[in-house]
Amino acid sequence: MDLFRKIFGRKKTATTAAPAPAPEKKRAAAEAAPAPAPKKPKKDNTNVLRRVNQLRDLRGRQALLFTCPTRQERKAASEAFELLQEMQRERRAPRRSPGGGGAAPGGSLADALAAEAASSRKGAKIVLHDLGSQGLLYATVDKRVDVVRLATLLAEDAAGAPTSAAAGSKFMVRVMPLQTVGFADLAACVEGAAPLISEAFGGLGAPAGATLLEAEEARRAAGGAAPAGDADDDDDPVAKAAKKAADEAPADPGTAPPRSYAIQLKRRNADSFPKDIAIRALAKLVPPHHPVDLKTPDVTILVEVYKSLCGVAVVEGYAKHKGFNLHACAGKQAAPVPKKKKT
Repeated sequence: MDLFRKIFGRKKTATTAAPAPAPEKKRAAAEAAPAPAPKKPKKDNTNVLRRVNQLRDLRGRQALLFTCPTRQERKAASEAFELLQEMQRERRAPRRSPGGGGAAPGGSLADALAAEAASSRKGAKIVLHDLGSQGLLYATVDKRVDVVRLATLLAEDAAGAPTSAAAGSKFMVRVMPLQTVGFADLAACVEGAAPLISEAFGGLGAPAGATLLEAEEARRAAGGAAPAGDADDDDDPVAKAAKKAADEAPADPGTAPPRSYAIQLKRRNADSFPKDIAIRALAKLVPPHHPVDLKTPDVTILVEVYKSLCGVAVVEGYAKHKGFNLHACAGKQAAPVPKKKKT
């Protein structure tokens, strides 16, 4: 027996399980235990895009148009979200004055966004939208934020601040400000651009209604509109333009010093939009003593047409800021497009 114990040890004795606590004790212990702290939601910027079911919901709101490499829209959206958040926190961008004529000093982008959030249940300030198009992002921006100033700050950051998010952008390439967005037709293009051109050049070279009438007649002559008599006056673009032209006052070109200008119009999935006619109409709105300069203009009239949307902006320093191309401002190449895997 002693040898057996030395080899195998002592014989194990059966252990009895502790009696289960009574239900009352369990309940008391549960009530006394501290409640677990709620888990903080993980930060996720990959789903910042909002799907747009109807493009007409975007009309009447100023916007920023971002371009990115194809099939990189989600990553670019996350990058844009982080970049705009940094702009809200760190940089100051003047707000527009209450009358809409330029920026008001003393305001900041963060102040404007906070004020909009306080007055809106949704708290929507800058909202990224998925247009369902490759290489394109769209962000609606509250009207109290100056989108041209915001795009200019992004370009300046990319060029002069190597550690900024704008300079480090990998997928977000170009940012285009749109001060007014309407239908993708001549009327919305001309009428939306007229007040912006008048503000930038101190007057108009021709009334907006007369310019639109001339453009609609040119489109009809080219076969791009319904012939006269095939539609009611309410539906006939020429008749509608004629009514507006009859009711407007003569144009005042003003006495502002000459400023060179250029017109940049880009169509995306909108081949039916009359590009050449629209460019001639916009040039007619500019007072004639301002010369055209296609290389280094003082002022650039930007027009972006996408499907049924037409956005217009009048900006300064477009050539200086490399066409608001963040990669070009930072002196780097765009991210290569990933190759599709063979299946």
